[in-house]
Amino acid sequence: MEASKGEVQSEHSSATDETSKMPGMWRVMVFSFFVVPLVIAIGGVALFTGVFLLTTDEPDTLSLLDDVRHGYSNKRWQAAYHLVTMLDGPNAVPTTPEITAALNDAFENTDPETEGAVRQYLALAMGCTGSEAFVAPLLAALESDSSENIPFIIRALGRLGYVQAAEAIIEKVGDASPAVRLESVIALGTIGDPASRSALNAALDDTEPNVRWDAAIALAKLGDDSGRQTLLQLMDRSYLSSFDAVDPNETNRILQVAVQAAAMLHQPALDAAINKVATSDENMEVRRTASDVLSNPREETVEDESHVHQGA
Repeated sequence: MEASKGEVQSEHSSATDETSKMPGMWRVMVFSFFVVPLVIAIGGVALFTGVFLLTTDEPDTLSLLDDVRHGYSNKRWQAAYHLVTMLDGPNAVPTTPEITAALNDAFENTDPETEGAVRQYLALAMGCTGSEAFVAPLLAALESDSSENIPFIIRALGRLGYVQAAEAIIEKVGDASPAVRLESVIALGTIGDPASRSALNAALDDTEPNVRWDAAIALAKLGDDSGRQTLLQLMDRSYLSSFDAVDPNETNRILQVAVQAAAMLHQPALDAAINKVATSDENMEVRRTASDVLSNPREETVEDESHVHQGA
């Protein structure tokens, strides 16, 4: 009996020892069969991603222009669109003589009737450069292009901002197309030629509200208060709410543009309206804009291409 009891105790002790080793064995198995393969997989993905990023470059400007000139139809307009994004904004690619020549060649060799989208994006790209070299080809296109391209050409000329384009754009303020009239008054406000005041004053009576609104903004940029009644309307939320096409976000933007323009004129009625916006408007950003222009009236400017209503 004693031997049997000893054997039982021995067996129990061995079983206990084996059981005590199990957690360690499980840790080894988990590490070997799950953790290590996972680390290897993650490392492989990271290595592949790094190699991909190092060997995959964004197309440069000249490559895009080459695609515009020689690519197939869909690739051409996509490349032209991408070109605009590369030439616009604070991180825009600098315009070199090679880019200028290639962009002008692409524009001149794009059919205005059958390749409208390509030509429109190329015109916008020209406008982004700020280069005077593009004024002449854009003015030539303004006289001969299809009606669908004209608003884009006018916008490009406005972005360039050279006064020699003003006369041709003034003639478009009375165009039959609301889009052409809108782009014209915006461009004239950006260019800032005093000779455009008469045309802009006429645009204050346009049948399209957004043309009237941007005409008032353009005149304010010129220091002309002829559009002050329109500016007062644009600083009134109840007036803006009567337009179904103007959503709340756009209402806020219109108010901000309007107070910036009104502040440039230093008119008592306009200043009173700005003060009302600064103290009682429902939107914090709008109130802040109005407060800023009251505090720093000489420093405040209206952004270029200040379409107060984008739905034109």
